[in-house]
Amino acid sequence: LAPLRQVERAPVRVSEPSGVRYAIQLASYLDSKAAAAEAQRLTRRGFKAQVVRQGKYYELRVVGFGSREQASGPLAALRRTYRDGFIKRLSSG
Repeated sequence: LAPLRQVERAPVRVSEPSGVRYAIQLASYLDSKAAAAEAQRLTRRGFKAQVVRQGKYYELRVVGFGSREQASGPLAALRRTYRDGFIKRLSSG
């Protein structure tokens, strides 16, 4: 019998369901103008900022991430200013 060969396998990556995206939620505001002003500051810094109304609050988010891993680097940098920032899973539809 021939000795067994060891076969290296690439790690299996579980893909997200189609349409799943991630955002970094940085803050919630009661005042839409304050949220919009902060979104403009983030946009000038090169982030894709967005304000989303949720009930009586306006959530300030940085959007455009296809995975949690893609969002984690920018989150680390943004936490210097927005200490309570977190990654939020979004789904379209």
